[in-house]
Amino acid sequence: MSQADRWTRVLLANDTVWPWQWRRLLVEVEPLVVDLLLDQLATSDDYRARNGYLGSLCRLATAPRLAPLCPDAECASLLVAALARETVAEAQEHSDSEGSLRPNLELYGELLTACGAAAGPALRTVLAGPPREVGPVLWGQGMVTVGVKLTALAALDAAFTLADTPLLAALVRDADEPLEVRDAAALPWHRLAGAVTGPAIADLAVQGPVGDDAGTWLSSGGRAERLAALGACLVEPLAAHLQADSVEVRLRAKHMLQAVGEPAIARLTEIIRTAPSWQVRTDAEEALRVISRRALAKALALREADDRSLSRAEAPARGAERGLSRADEAE
Repeated sequence: MSQADRWTRVLLANDTVWPWQWRRLLVEVEPLVVDLLLDQLATSDDYRARNGYLGSLCRLATAPRLAPLCPDAECASLLVAALARETVAEAQEHSDSEGSLRPNLELYGELLTACGAAAGPALRTVLAGPPREVGPVLWGQGMVTVGVKLTALAALDAAFTLADTPLLAALVRDADEPLEVRDAAALPWHRLAGAVTGPAIADLAVQGPVGDDAGTWLSSGGRAERLAALGACLVEPLAAHLQADSVEVRLRAKHMLQAVGEPAIARLTEIIRTAPSWQVRTDAEEALRVISRRALAKALALREADDRSLSRAEAPARGAERGLSRADEAE
């Protein structure tokens, strides 16, 4: 048996390969092993076995003489078909207490990104399909949120074009999709379509799981910061949400305006000066205080000046009415 055949058997059996052995393996193994591992990946029902095959494929993709095999269209189709079989529940079941097992969905993402354009059509079919669950899995020093559509969105991120805007818009607007998927679709959609995405993404930003604390949901995983990066196009629709009936929606709108930062200062100042509702003005003041105390002080000074000006304008009118009343009485 040749050394190349021995390496092939080792990889297919998911035997341990030490770092020093990988250096030899990448030089000596036959390219056919890529196809064999893909076949095993597509047919195996064992999560940990698939984890091993994926890890091996990721390592093989780093070898200059093997890497060109990975962007192959057939290879990409097999990978996406295997990806579609993965479930979050299985990933959670097999994650260990030390978080040492990298989730399969993370490994698929690395391989599919390497596939580039070859994986595009199959990944877009996954995104256009029915909603898929997402969930947290322990890995490394913390939790990562994984899901089939999250993996597809991450792998396609740099490859999205204007032709993908209807697909991305549909994901953002689909209330049945997990919020994490809608968030992940919002950023490339905005990148392609621009300011017109603002109202829909603002509506998304003020949503959260039922019973969730508004501030916690937005701050977890940097959600507010990611969405707020869209900037000024969110300000007006978020300002409108400060008048919502729902306390949670108003709180999320306030947190989002804080995260947007400087582009929101002018609109918050206007609300502080003109909003008839005490609650809306208070929320605007709290948001502006986080962004810039100096801007808040200026807004409050302007409102006070507006009040004084209004009082002076009303005083002569009251006096004139009293004078007219006395004249009438004299007659």
